Amino acid sequence: MTTRYDEADPFLADLVASEGTHALELLGHVLAPAEAPCAALRERLLAAATHEGRLWRFASEVAELLDVSLERARALLDRLDDPSVWTVVSPGIALFWVEGGPRVQSATRGFVRIAAGVRTPDHEHVGRETMFVLQGALHDLGNGLVGRPGDLLQNEGGSSHAIEALPHGVDVLQLAIAEGGIRIGGTLFGPR
Repeated sequence: MTTRYDEADPFLADLVASEGTHALELLGHVLAPAEAPCAALRERLLAAATHEGRLWRFASEVAELLDVSLERARALLDRLDDPSVWTVVSPGIALFWVEGGPRVQSATRGFVRIAAGVRTPDHEHVGRETMFVLQGALHDLGNGLVGRPGDLLQNEGGSSHAIEALPHGVDVLQLAIAEGGIRIGGTLFGPR
């Protein structure tokens, strides 16, 4: 008889879909109760399995860079796993524009998702650019630096470069703040 996890428990269905049936065996070994776990334990386990809070370790830096509250930074970080917030601008590259506080109103600011192995177009920065890496690893082809989660990379106004998400890894997620905007192929993309 085939077990239909999606009918029995959505959490187990998600677990099987993402990790395979061996995850159920591991889960059974971890819990291994003599009787069914109480409802409170099950709720704690389900809450821990959500993506909420997975990037909160960067909330202080994001709050500072965007000039927003810590609570707002956490809410923005939680939204990064929601496909509906992203605008695909080219294959493998998507943007999530965000509002910031007064200090960044004259900047183009948002989160950038770059699929592993994908390269952004060459572009020039009108003013200083600040990139804060949240996930994955990137290579700044202008200055040769490699950024990993927690790294802050900056480029001066007038500098040009492209970014490549390192292949064979996870997608890059970064916060980018470009004072005055960026130029791609002679077109200025100003503050949003």
